[in-house]
Amino acid sequence: MLRIYPAYWVVLAVTGLVFAPLAALLGRGSTSVAAGLDYLVQNSTLWLRRYGVGHTLVDVPEQGLWNGSLWTLMFEFGAYLAAMVLLGAALVRWHLTATLAVLLVLITAAGLTGLGSGIQLPMDLLNQGIRLGGCFVAGMFVYSVRFRLPAAWPLALASLVITVWLAALPGLGLLAALPLAVALLSLGALLPTRVGAVNDISYGVYIYAFPVQQLLVVVAGTGWPVWLHALAALGLTAAAAWLSWLLVERPALRLAHRSRPHRSA
Repeated sequence: MLRIYPAYWVVLAVTGLVFAPLAALLGRGSTSVAAGLDYLVQNSTLWLRRYGVGHTLVDVPEQGLWNGSLWTLMFEFGAYLAAMVLLGAALVRWHLTATLAVLLVLITAAGLTGLGSGIQLPMDLLNQGIRLGGCFVAGMFVYSVRFRLPAAWPLALASLVITVWLAALPGLGLLAALPLAVALLSLGALLPTRVGAVNDISYGVYIYAFPVQQLLVVVAGTGWPVWLHALAALGLTAAAAWLSWLLVERPALRLAHRSRPHRSA
């Protein structure tokens, strides 16, 4: 909760009370403090119920949508809660790899067979939960067998090829979760980079990239070359993510360390 919620609430406030008024001032449209607060309150629980702020983003390609990335956070938070319950059972911890393997097979089979496809839920909760849950469990499984997997380029590249192949096959994309997890975690072990090892701006990049790009389109229009827009968006997003880490995320995470009970020597 300390990792996800504080920075999430701040980005909602920044979007509703700073970005949206700037967009209304520099482009066409209108908003108000009440509309910005409504955007914050309506979305405060991770369940997105308000996508726009007032009458802004009326003259951009992706109209009325301020942050299209946030919808997955609800599923991520649910996955953390499920992992907490799962790992709270001693029997699961003793047989962690086998449990995760069975769970991954069951989730994948449910997705491939269309289990529960007739159930109507808002936001397509079941199908999205199966798709994202499969990726989450695949990552847990690969982590559980990390000492048995060689950190080697052939494994990483082969996993990437298999991922692309499976993702391209109609109806079989769920099978790509496991090779994708192997590829990503292998590359993380192999690539010689320390970016984010101390100051982790990954979450900030994730939650600020979309609104920064939307505001950039309002300011610069659509006449810029794609590469120039991408570079500008990357720089501005990295700056916002750095401030998020420095002012919000790192202080919040320190609270978690302080709340842990001290063990005697």
